[in-house]
Order: sequence, then C-alpha cells, then structure tokens
Amino acid sequence: MANTPVVEAILLISSIIVSAAVSATVISKFGTMQATLSSVLEAERRNAVTRLEAVHAVCVSPSEFEVYVKNIGRYPVRLSEINILVGPPGGETPVWNGTNGQITAGGEAQGDTLPPGALASLNITLNNALSTSTVSIKLVYPNGATDRVTCSLG
Repeated sequence: MANTPVVEAILLISSIIVSAAVSATVISKFGTMQATLSSVLEAERRNAVTRLEAVHAVCVSPSEFEVYVKNIGRYPVRLSEINILVGPPGGETPVWNGTNGQITAGGEAQGDTLPPGALASLNITLNNALSTSTVSIKLVYPNGATDRVTCSLG
C-alpha cells in the first residue's frame, strides 16, 4: 500500500500543475479579449470624432446637383463611405455610382479622401431627371450621422 505522505505529495503536485495550466489558459484568453476590445474601442472612438457637415447644395439641372461637405473632425474621411440619397423631400433614394447615377469629388478632396478641415464638392449626376422643383439631398456619414440640404430648381 502507498505511503500517505507520498500520495499527498503527488496530489499536491498534480493540483499545482492543473491550476497552472488553467491559469495560463485564462491569461491567454484575457490577452486575446483585451486586444479585440482595444481594436473595437479604437474604431468606435474614431467614429465618435468623425464629424462632417453639409454646407451648401446647388441644383444645376433636374439631373445634376452639387453638394459641399466640410470635414470638421480630426481624422480624414473616405468620401466613398458617404451614402448619398437624392429626391423630393421625404422621398430621397440612394444614388449608386454607375447604376442610377454618378458621383465625383472635387474641391479640396485628395482623391477619395477628405482631410480634416477640408471642403469637398460632390458632383451628383442622375441617369433620370427629377420632376420636382425642390430637391433634398441626404448624406449618411460613416458613423451613422445624417445631414440634409435642399435646393430649388429654376
């Protein structure tokens, strides 16, 4: 029969090994969770401080519009991430590049990017002209904020 102190020593060593393995697993999972949480918080922080403002809109024709957007935030914003809806007030529909219209950026935009403090002009050309005298242009920004500007035709 086994000696009681030896059995107790083996059980003690086994419990230390098992608790060390469990601790290592918990610490590893915590590190992974911390890294994931950190990246999510950084993305949310950037979204929270992304601030754009629709400054002015011009109705050039029933199928051509120009909207001026200013980046009043601290980070550059990709203009292709702004969703644009055009139509009569309350009946705006999305403008998809190449499908039902064309959107091009000008002004101080650097390609597809609008730096902090810069003003961009978004030129919107629809494939089909609108039959309304008042046009509403709704902008939905990457952080979910919306802005609406209106202009009148002739």
